[in-house]
Amino acid sequence: MKKATLYFDGGTYPMNPGHGGAGAVLVLENGENLSFSQYLGEKKTNNQAEYGGLLLGLRKALEMDITHLKVYGDSQLVIYQVNGDYACHNEGLYPLYQEARSLVKQFQTCSLSWIPREQNSMADTAATEAIRSHVPQAVVSMPDNLPVCSPRAGLESSIATLNSQGEGARFKAWLQLKSGNDCFSKLRGEKLIAQVPESVREAIESALTEKELSEGLLEKCYRWYLRGLKAAYAVKKIRVDAEVAAKFAQK
Repeated sequence: MKKATLYFDGGTYPMNPGHGGAGAVLVLENGENLSFSQYLGEKKTNNQAEYGGLLLGLRKALEMDITHLKVYGDSQLVIYQVNGDYACHNEGLYPLYQEARSLVKQFQTCSLSWIPREQNSMADTAATEAIRSHVPQAVVSMPDNLPVCSPRAGLESSIATLNSQGEGARFKAWLQLKSGNDCFSKLRGEKLIAQVPESVREAIESALTEKELSEGLLEKCYRWYLRGLKAAYAVKKIRVDAEVAAKFAQK
């Protein structure tokens, strides 16, 4: 008899649908953590990615001859569907649902329970790594000691949430962050640059691609930094906005 605990997660970048990543972490009886990541491809929904994380973990557990498994994830939809509390009628999810139900039955015992997102950080990291392996700009790496500005009045709550949750924040939270026409919107050129510490300017410029620099996204990053976002998340914010704008332009 071999017991283990499975944590699973999935996500998309930069929007939903988008590049999909699945993550799973198996915690063995001896306390060892085994992390697995899988890139799922483009045009995946968040729910498809969540199912991807569950399926990845279940397969790995069966490969290791685990017989008794406790499963935890932060997707209520996936947990409740596989448990039979919710019906699954979505054509894109139904094959994944069927496979998950089939895999669960192969264990002697297998329970699935929902946990809050903040308790699922290991699997979230694994899912993020899956996306990052194919889309390097999905996660921005910068020094931890860069200075941070005070949140602009009126954005305190949103800025604090994004700075706290970072890569774990839902796409909708990034998209809904709006500045309006504020004092930073009017800053241009040298006047804008002078407001940003040199260490932050260097970090942001290094993170942006040549294409992004040519498209004028550097100043947008600076403005979001001055509004209170950490430098790395200022880059993420402008990338989300740019991707959404590009999607709408194609329609």
